[in-house]
Amino acid sequence: MPEEPLFQSVLHPEVQIRINGREMSDQNRRDLISLSVDQTTQIPSMFTLELAGMGEDGSVLPWIERRSSWHHHASPLAIGDEVEIWLRYANTPSVAPLIQGEITGFEPEFVWNRTPSLLIRGYDRRHRLQRAKQIRTFLNQTDSAIATQIATEAGLAANVTDTKIEHEYVLQANQTDLEFLQERAKQIHYEMLVEHKTLIFRPVANAAPATVKLVWPSHLSEFYPRLSVMRQVDQVLVKGWDIQQKTSVVGQATSSATKMGGTKTGKDLGNRFATAVECQTDRAVTTSATAAQVAAATYNRLALTLIEAEGVCQGNPAVRAGAVIEIAGVGEHFSGLYYVTTATHRCHAQTGYQTHFTVQRNAL
Repeated sequence: MPEEPLFQSVLHPEVQIRINGREMSDQNRRDLISLSVDQTTQIPSMFTLELAGMGEDGSVLPWIERRSSWHHHASPLAIGDEVEIWLRYANTPSVAPLIQGEITGFEPEFVWNRTPSLLIRGYDRRHRLQRAKQIRTFLNQTDSAIATQIATEAGLAANVTDTKIEHEYVLQANQTDLEFLQERAKQIHYEMLVEHKTLIFRPVANAAPATVKLVWPSHLSEFYPRLSVMRQVDQVLVKGWDIQQKTSVVGQATSSATKMGGTKTGKDLGNRFATAVECQTDRAVTTSATAAQVAAATYNRLALTLIEAEGVCQGNPAVRAGAVIEIAGVGEHFSGLYYVTTATHRCHAQTGYQTHFTVQRNAL
């Protein structure tokens, strides 16, 4: 991961936008005032495009009111159109699109003393999973099989990691598919993302290698880490009841699956205090395997709150939700690998391209 000077060509990022597979021309990109892409592992990622709302001929909202000027064979932009956005500086490598989503709304502004503008808003295809609430049951299925079924119903392909444990009965209780799958994912420390038209259901990827190295102050303009042992525990116990055998079931976890290159965990740092045990009895667990899976997931989720941080860097598309990045130059305690939970990529005609992000780490 080479280290390049910061703020090189800061006002001239490379912007590429495709609408329904057709690229916006350089000429029509002049109508672009700003764009943003908000990525998160928890809810649908969002994009906005702010465009000039008046054509050269004085027409109002030419992007949606008549044949669009972005391509002379194209129809006006419409709800449901597919949008792909690439954004980078010349000194950063080209990667996959920041977002591939669908237009869900138009928000024009009309103010008497300035030119009208049009904000186009859309989301990645996870938004399809939150259009209606359902009450239904899934019988004798794994969580990964449930995720595959729901993806298919939403018109998406599925890339899932096998969760292995089959559940006799799972209830979707007046929840959207998004709420339901996020609940199932959280219980087993999985994450649910969408890349283009594929739903990804996988373990939280904080053990992955870093996609980019950000060094303060050459690459990283702001970084605000917080270390706290207040939510760290020594052990997680999950207790349930096996209805058929009429016996209690117990699962426990005492360590994380990975230390992300560190050596001291929250458990180690909190050893001066009394032993902390997280005991959960409100989960519908009926087998020891399920109890153990939930306990491990809870321990890993709590461990990732040891260090939480926000940061700002020169716009970099490699910093994206669900990835791991390396932070350096901020001291031994806070340098290392971090898991990205949110990333906001903002580009404005006057201020250039910046990336704001939030991250987590489970060890020093």
